[in-house]
Amino acid sequence: MQKNQPDAPINRVALITDQEVADMLQISIRQLHRLKSRGDVIQPVKIGKLTRWNLEEIEQWIRNGCPSPVVHKSEGGRHDG
Repeated sequence: MQKNQPDAPINRVALITDQEVADMLQISIRQLHRLKSRGDVIQPVKIGKLTRWNLEEIEQWIRNGCPSPVVHKSEGGRHDG
């Protein structure tokens, strides 16, 4: 009979809610949603209808000074001249 071997460690990702992210940033959930809509915050993970944020990514983003992950393009698309 073979002894049960412990399973290899599972890398678990801590996922947090909108409220937890807003609390970390000391802003309202509404402000968090505005930042997300503008592309000024890293993108969350969607699980069905649920929105969750990778805690490690959020902490790293904050440590890096909350840089905007998206380069904003000029609006309108018009060319002068």
